[in-house]
Amino acid sequence: MASPKANSPDFVGEGLKPSPTAIGAPATVGAAGPAPFPRRKPTRLPGYDCATPGAYFITTCTDSYRCLFGRVEDGIWRPNRLGGIVEECWLQLQTHYPAIELDEFSVMPNHFHGVVHLRDGAPSLIELVRGFKTFSARRINAVRHSPRTRVWQRSFYDRIVRSDADLQRIRAYIFDNPGNWGKGRPGESPNSVGEGWKPSPTAAGARTAAGAPAAAVGRD
Repeated sequence: MASPKANSPDFVGEGLKPSPTAIGAPATVGAAGPAPFPRRKPTRLPGYDCATPGAYFITTCTDSYRCLFGRVEDGIWRPNRLGGIVEECWLQLQTHYPAIELDEFSVMPNHFHGVVHLRDGAPSLIELVRGFKTFSARRINAVRHSPRTRVWQRSFYDRIVRSDADLQRIRAYIFDNPGNWGKGRPGESPNSVGEGWKPSPTAAGARTAAGAPAAAVGRD
């Protein structure tokens, strides 16, 4: 049985505040700010098989929260070449793993959000994310001429999508990410990123992978 914390809608995105960058101010590529995340701890639910069919919301961040993938200007995401590689590698996962279906996703300066649906025969979520990070890091380091340089943090955050309403909230949260870059909670720096897990209603025109189902239910 999942813990109350795991069942909370705030479970994913808790502490997810990539390094501060002012809206409209270009992020310095490779720049690292103070690590705003708490000390990493195991994020998998003990005893849960993460190859169970269903929809999963994942978040993974760059090593040391460095802004590698582009910048946000006036709420508009402007990826650089490395950000383009990350997006390409995510979309190519469906070719490598036919038993998955990709949904809403967002590449940000120092992190990535995405929803993936696992069907019967799909790899585990851990294997899938490992492949994504490996493929993208290899290509990024080839472009940077920096072999074996760490691109991503070792772990990632995940949540199981439990209902159609949950999926719609997550899609909206991901879609709204660029517009929320630089907005913080009351009492925090106005340049901090992420206002916790408070997604807005689904935005019209939200980008999803072709054929993404309207609902998927899983367990966390």
